[in-house]
Amino acid sequence: MQHQTPRMAALLMVLVLFLTCVAFPAEAAKTYTGTITKDRVFFRTRATTSGGYITRFEKNDKVEVLALRGDFYKVRFEGRTGYVMTKFVKLSSSAVKALKKAAATPTPKKTATPTPKKTPTPTPKKTATPKPTATPKKTYKTQELKWFNTGKNLFKRNSTFVIKDVKTGKTWNCKVMYGTNHLDAEPLTKADTSKMKAAYGGKITYKRRAVLVLYKGKVYAGSIYGVPHGDQTITNNGFDGQFCIHFTGSKTHGSDKVDADHQAMIKTALKATW
Repeated sequence: MQHQTPRMAALLMVLVLFLTCVAFPAEAAKTYTGTITKDRVFFRTRATTSGGYITRFEKNDKVEVLALRGDFYKVRFEGRTGYVMTKFVKLSSSAVKALKKAAATPTPKKTATPTPKKTPTPTPKKTATPKPTATPKKTYKTQELKWFNTGKNLFKRNSTFVIKDVKTGKTWNCKVMYGTNHLDAEPLTKADTSKMKAAYGGKITYKRRAVLVLYKGKVYAGSIYGVPHGDQTITNNGFDGQFCIHFTGSKTHGSDKVDADHQAMIKTALKATW
């Protein structure tokens, strides 16, 4: 028995080391809070500029930074994970240093990032179309909405609202895309696009139109520029792009100035009721 004691001690030490490794796994990677520095920054599905995108960030949006992938940060935003270019994210110097250090360390296979097959890639076809907002039957008081005071932060992304054309009385449902200098939106369905075209007399033009906008129980005076342009998130509504809605003091994207024709239509809309 005395000759077996060293061997038993060695086996016991190996067992203790094994149990220690199992019982105390490595700590989860630390995350950092970053701030988006510009408007309309792409939140992409892959760490490449050729990849698709989930949505667009607005300036001062907060994101949870998970890791560094070349020129991109892997981030989490509103429950979804994707990538944004590092040059558009403000982080503390200590966070940047820690992320660079982590990126230089090989990632264990057991903690590898899930493959794209397991991470749903949002596409316009998979985006659920919000239910149309019911057209109201009661009369509302028309209000002036000063865009850079309260309007810019009033409309929430992907929420719905109703537009009424002042001249024809036609109404249609819309979806909010985003808003910086003014509100960008889309007709909700093909039927809504048809109603919008009918308000224009059958063909949408560059002419500004006075409209009323019903959102969350209140009506605001506005002016639309109906020609489709730019991005879109709804692909089955018969409208190839988005259209602009201006309110008091809002500006165009191209000139970054207040458009006199839009403001004139807004004054006309202020005299109308729903």
